[in-house]
Amino acid sequence: MILRVILFGPLFTMAERQFNLQLKYALETVSKRKVEIILPQVRAERFITEKGVDFEAIKNNCLENAISAVAAIANLDGADSDSGTCVEVGYRKGVDKNLYVLGF
Repeated sequence: MILRVILFGPLFTMAERQFNLQLKYALETVSKRKVEIILPQVRAERFITEKGVDFEAIKNNCLENAISAVAAIANLDGADSDSGTCVEVGYRKGVDKNLYVLGF
């Protein structure tokens, strides 16, 4: 059984996106169980085409993944936590307070 875990975090700069990719790789590599780390920044790529960006589909996919994953890992680092990350955590816990969120 593959555990689906979503990574919430900022993704506006190249450094943030690279960190997310490296964290995904590290978590999938060191886990003793099969883990799929869902990165919204990667999932969103399918909704960007030559016709444009389907923002509604990106939002819906993010919200679906936010509650369907067995756990969420939230990057809350920095002077102020990323507003999008906070929304994702709040949405997940708002849907079901028992859904797991690990913040760092």
